[in-house]
Amino acid sequence: MNPNYREILKQIMDFKQEGTRVLISGLLVKLIIGLFFAWPILQSYHEILIGYKDLNHQYIIYISYALMILIMNLFIPHSDFFLKKLGPQSLICIFVSLIGMSFMMMAIFDQYWIIHLLLQLFVIAPSIGILYSTPFLTTWRYFVKQKQHLNSIFQIFIGLGAFFALLIFESNQANQLELYFDNNQYFCGECFNLQTRRSLRGLTIWAFILGITAALLVKQPDGDIADSVVDYDLLAFAHLDLKQQQHSQHSQNENDQSFDQPITFPQSLSTKPFQIMSILVVSSSLLPYLIFCQYQRIQSALGITYNKSSTTFQISIVLYGFMRLAYNYFISDLPYKLVIRRLGQTNMLLILIFVASIWFDNTVLINVMCSIFTVSLALLFSVISSSIPKIFGSMASQGVFSFMLAIMGLSAIISNSISYFFPEGSTKMMLFYFSIKVFLGQMFVYRVSK
Repeated sequence: MNPNYREILKQIMDFKQEGTRVLISGLLVKLIIGLFFAWPILQSYHEILIGYKDLNHQYIIYISYALMILIMNLFIPHSDFFLKKLGPQSLICIFVSLIGMSFMMMAIFDQYWIIHLLLQLFVIAPSIGILYSTPFLTTWRYFVKQKQHLNSIFQIFIGLGAFFALLIFESNQANQLELYFDNNQYFCGECFNLQTRRSLRGLTIWAFILGITAALLVKQPDGDIADSVVDYDLLAFAHLDLKQQQHSQHSQNENDQSFDQPITFPQSLSTKPFQIMSILVVSSSLLPYLIFCQYQRIQSALGITYNKSSTTFQISIVLYGFMRLAYNYFISDLPYKLVIRRLGQTNMLLILIFVASIWFDNTVLINVMCSIFTVSLALLFSVISSSIPKIFGSMASQGVFSFMLAIMGLSAIISNSISYFFPEGSTKMMLFYFSIKVFLGQMFVYRVSK
């Protein structure tokens, strides 16, 4: 064999092996990120640990997870900045360590709610946001033609990470939480909190093991990584190859409102697609984020036992991970305006079913619908992240994407804040209120997108 061919073959094999290692590293990071998405159930343990019912600062703790979502969303589009400054190994080591140490400090300072809140808002949430798109940014160069599927795999591992985090907590605690939610008088608080502290330390060990392994597998790319992160389509969670771009442009010209000339983010603010997408994001995330953030509290108030609620949440969080894969296969090639109309119709139908299930006190259907609304957040994220590059182009896409993530986080805060001030025992009234608001918003989006 010609020596030149041997050298080329060796380079190809080394490149593939390196790509495999980086891919595994990214998957491990996504497992760590899954800890964040398990918080709606872990929040139950956390509130009992800090004595939520006896605190005078319940509002800020009540909306703490919604605040975490906003902060995480604000940091997601800026992962490339930290990646350029630190490199992948240092970035993973630093922010995974911060997450792990935060769980350890929460276990140590279990009665100091202010420490827990500060760690959640200013350490865990920003760290998760920065790590969120890091696996994609470090892996895309090895799988240029499979970027769509790469994103799907990464999201699947977020769901699996949340599932494993719940298993760590519930392995010894399910009986105690069932007593707490379903028959409070037999609940053993001290036994529970002792095990919760152990579980938090277990999450610390879990995060450190995964983080160290991920950091060892990834390597600093040759040259300046800044040269590789130059456009929004490298940050977005849906990459279009040339054929897909041509197909998308053809679809837009026939069915969507597209732009003949590149536009900037400030120019996009006054466009009809931007306004429709903004209303869609707000109306599609108000109720789902309320249910997601207060999952256990809402289900308990509606008469659903802890075990049933926890089981459906575990199923929904795994399906949340697979939603991107389903979107890529069945929805991504459809015209944008058709996707918006179908999404609006589906949301209106879900709202009607949800209202009927509450009206007739059908706890089985309520439980299923709460799970579906949780999964719908993944679908909404997939729609906006894949549609933005098609509609607004590279000049405006990063700004539009950042804005949409921000208003998703604000929607979570708004819905959770309003629900906090509803009288105790008025959960049904609260859900009816948000259902009407969401239904009207979806109807408006459906009408104007025709």
